[in-house]
Amino acid sequence: MMDYLGGISGEGTLVRHGKDIARVSFDFDGYRTSYAGVTCSGEIQSEPDVLTAIFGLHDVQLRTDHGRMLELRFSGKTRKPSDDCAHVDVKGDIPNEKR
Repeated sequence: MMDYLGGISGEGTLVRHGKDIARVSFDFDGYRTSYAGVTCSGEIQSEPDVLTAIFGLHDVQLRTDHGRMLELRFSGKTRKPSDDCAHVDVKGDIPNEKR
């Protein structure tokens, strides 16, 4: 069974190894499942060259303008260099209650 917790969206800064990389906007949806607990996924949007540079890297985080620190994992295997968005799975400081 899956319970929709709602979405979070806004803007923030991509961070890797403690260094700011670039500004992004994001749109994520959260779910609670009996088998996986709270999960979250969605898209980040930025300049295509920024996304090309970080696509597939580990240890990429998003510090939202509201103070949340989220861990990102790119869920796609490939992306077009001209795309200005990328799909990610999210862990970290995600809301665990319905909004």
